[in-house]
Amino acid sequence: MLAAAFSSAAERGWSIIARGGGCAYGDAATNSEQLVVDTNGMDRIIGYDPEGGVIDVEPGVPLYRIVDLVRSDGWVLPALPGSTSVTVGGAIAANIHGKDSFRHGGFGRCIASMDVMYADGSVKTLADSTSSEFRSHIGGMGLLGIVVRAVIKLVPAGGDCIERRLESGTDICDIPDALNRIAANSDYAYAWVDAFSKKGRWVIDSGRWAVAPEQSDLDPVHGRPKRFYGIAPPGLIYPLIRPIMGRAAMRAYNWRRFHSTRSGESDIVPFAEYYLPLTFRVPDYSSMFPGGALEAHACVPDHHASRFLGQVFDLCRELKLESWLCNVKKLIADDFLLSFMSNGFSISINLPGRLRKTERLNLFRSNLVQLVCGFGGRLNLSKDLEFIDRRSVGDMYPGTSRFLELKAKLDPDNLFQSDLSRRVFQPDSGVSD
Repeated sequence: MLAAAFSSAAERGWSIIARGGGCAYGDAATNSEQLVVDTNGMDRIIGYDPEGGVIDVEPGVPLYRIVDLVRSDGWVLPALPGSTSVTVGGAIAANIHGKDSFRHGGFGRCIASMDVMYADGSVKTLADSTSSEFRSHIGGMGLLGIVVRAVIKLVPAGGDCIERRLESGTDICDIPDALNRIAANSDYAYAWVDAFSKKGRWVIDSGRWAVAPEQSDLDPVHGRPKRFYGIAPPGLIYPLIRPIMGRAAMRAYNWRRFHSTRSGESDIVPFAEYYLPLTFRVPDYSSMFPGGALEAHACVPDHHASRFLGQVFDLCRELKLESWLCNVKKLIADDFLLSFMSNGFSISINLPGRLRKTERLNLFRSNLVQLVCGFGGRLNLSKDLEFIDRRSVGDMYPGTSRFLELKAKLDPDNLFQSDLSRRVFQPDSGVSD
């Protein structure tokens, strides 16, 4: 089926991009007036070794199916993002990461091998993670071929629930030192930031695997709430919330969240409740934002992190673009050509979609790119809001030239394209070479 689609598209001069769970914030899996291949139907779990912790799957398998299958055998999927609807194919293409990013890095690290279908319909198994070809597909945004099968290495789960601990502070510039200290003794950790506060007060939410005091069934990670915080369905409550969702309301929410936290407190919570708090309390939470949600996601090296976080925070306050949901994570680097991961810290800035066409967002976009490049960092391609262009992508991603060399070799007719690739890698070209 895929090979026939490739051949048909090539004959008509069309380009193709694969799409999985549709979780990317930007245009990584859109292909205007061209073809988009929906891989959700390629969702077989081909094999699973519960003793060795290895699972063999097709690209359309959503991550929640893997997690729910393997946890009873003492395994967990590393690099799990905030949405478990992400598919394996999308996770590879974007090299996603999660709250264990300081320990297990990005998703590509857990790929033992993958089968890739190229533009000519041939399928090649890639198992040498040091080869340029393997390294180009991880984080390669699906621009070289389509992954049709992946063998994934799981990691041991040290318990059936999470011992959660909270620690707070009042200055965003202190987060890197605090996260470095806390992460050393944690399996998961991230910092939530009150972007409406004077200096960026924060709460670090860390977790370690633990054994529940009483025997209970494992909590599934695929459940979708039907009611907002158990109160009412979103169809009733979101239309009432959106008109009052603004800076004042979010300032009050952030104030309450910070002041309801007691630094140093700890408790035992189910894994899903710890790892996916919004997913299990707020149905389709991005739709609660006026105009949907926008996200800018940047990372910089360790030694620049404190200054960078402070300057980004000040920029947001100056433009009155305080992040409605703001998180900071500690990352470790990998060797994939277009990987977002580096030895440093990332910050996620979430804004309402109604700001998309405003001059304030344009100012923020240009200033953030300058800051990121000036500190030797990068913006996440899978969450790019048209911040990155041909001029800046080479500065942010040193592997760009090598990636484009491999694309010219592996996809000589440029079959695999997206709106993102045309904007970032070939902004002045047509749909096909």
